[in-house]
Amino acid sequence: FASYLAWMWMLGHYPATKISVFVFLTPVFALLAGAGWLGEPVTPGLLVALTLGLLHNWLILHRHYLLLRLLLLLQVLLLLLLSARWASIS
Repeated sequence: FASYLAWMWMLGHYPATKISVFVFLTPVFALLAGAGWLGEPVTPGLLVALTLGLLHNWLILHRHYLLLRLLLLLQVLLLLLLSARWASIS
Protein backbone atom coordinates (compact mmCIF):
# COMPACT_ATOMS: atom_id res chain seq x y z
CA PHE A 1 0.00 0.00 0.00
CA ALA A 2 2.81 2.40 0.84
CA SER A 3 4.34 1.90 -2.60
CA TYR A 4 1.11 3.05 -4.26
CA LEU A 5 1.01 6.13 -2.05
CA ALA A 6 4.61 6.91 -2.95
CA TRP A 7 3.85 6.38 -6.65
CA MET A 8 0.84 8.71 -6.53
CA TRP A 9 2.84 11.33 -4.66
CA MET A 10 5.60 11.12 -7.30
CA LEU A 11 3.04 11.45 -10.10
CA GLY A 12 1.75 14.60 -8.45
CA HIS A 13 5.22 16.15 -8.24
CA TYR A 14 7.04 14.91 -11.35
CA PRO A 15 6.09 14.31 -15.01
CA ALA A 16 4.96 10.75 -15.66
CA THR A 17 7.40 10.46 -18.57
CA LYS A 18 10.31 11.03 -16.19
CA ILE A 19 9.31 8.57 -13.47
CA SER A 20 7.74 5.78 -15.53
CA VAL A 21 11.12 4.07 -15.89
CA PHE A 22 11.07 3.36 -12.15
CA VAL A 23 8.31 0.81 -12.78
CA PHE A 24 10.96 -1.33 -14.47
CA LEU A 25 13.03 -1.27 -11.28
CA THR A 26 10.43 -3.31 -9.38
CA PRO A 27 12.38 -6.59 -9.86
CA VAL A 28 15.51 -4.90 -8.52
CA PHE A 29 13.73 -3.82 -5.35
CA ALA A 30 12.11 -7.26 -5.02
CA LEU A 31 15.50 -8.98 -5.27
CA LEU A 32 17.06 -6.66 -2.71
CA ALA A 33 14.12 -7.01 -0.34
CA GLY A 34 14.06 -10.79 -0.67
CA ALA A 35 17.79 -11.07 -0.02
CA GLY A 36 17.87 -8.48 2.75
CA TRP A 37 14.72 -9.19 4.73
CA LEU A 38 13.94 -12.80 3.92
CA GLY A 39 17.44 -14.18 3.52
CA GLU A 40 16.74 -15.48 0.01
CA PRO A 41 19.86 -16.67 -1.81
CA VAL A 42 21.18 -14.45 -4.59
CA THR A 43 22.28 -16.81 -7.36
CA PRO A 44 24.47 -15.97 -10.35
CA GLY A 45 21.40 -16.27 -12.58
CA LEU A 46 19.61 -13.62 -10.53
CA LEU A 47 22.62 -11.34 -10.76
CA VAL A 48 22.68 -11.75 -14.55
CA ALA A 49 18.95 -10.98 -14.73
CA LEU A 50 19.44 -7.97 -12.45
CA THR A 51 22.27 -6.67 -14.63
CA LEU A 52 20.22 -7.10 -17.79
CA GLY A 53 17.28 -5.30 -16.21
CA LEU A 54 19.43 -2.37 -15.15
CA LEU A 55 21.02 -2.26 -18.59
CA HIS A 56 17.53 -2.14 -20.13
CA ASN A 57 16.64 0.84 -17.97
CA TRP A 58 19.83 2.64 -18.90
CA LEU A 59 19.29 2.02 -22.61
CA ILE A 60 15.70 3.26 -22.40
CA LEU A 61 16.66 6.39 -20.46
CA HIS A 62 19.42 7.26 -22.90
CA ARG A 63 17.39 6.35 -26.00
CA HIS A 64 19.76 3.73 -27.39
CA TYR A 65 17.00 1.86 -29.19
CA LEU A 66 19.24 -0.14 -31.54
CA LEU A 67 21.30 -1.44 -28.63
CA LEU A 68 18.09 -2.17 -26.75
CA ARG A 69 16.82 -4.32 -29.63
CA LEU A 70 20.12 -6.19 -29.76
CA LEU A 71 19.97 -6.78 -26.01
CA LEU A 72 16.40 -8.06 -26.28
CA LEU A 73 17.50 -10.46 -29.03
CA LEU A 74 20.34 -11.67 -26.81
CA GLN A 75 17.91 -12.23 -23.95
CA VAL A 76 15.54 -14.24 -26.14
CA LEU A 77 18.42 -16.42 -27.30
CA LEU A 78 19.59 -16.86 -23.71
CA LEU A 79 16.09 -17.85 -22.61
CA LEU A 80 15.83 -20.38 -25.44
CA LEU A 81 19.18 -21.85 -24.48
CA LEU A 82 18.26 -22.07 -20.80
CA SER A 83 14.84 -23.57 -21.51
CA ALA A 84 16.42 -26.22 -23.71
CA ARG A 85 18.91 -26.99 -20.93
CA TRP A 86 16.17 -27.22 -18.29
CA ALA A 87 14.05 -29.42 -20.55
CA SER A 88 16.94 -31.83 -20.95
CA ILE A 89 17.43 -32.01 -17.17
CA SER A 90 13.82 -32.89 -16.36
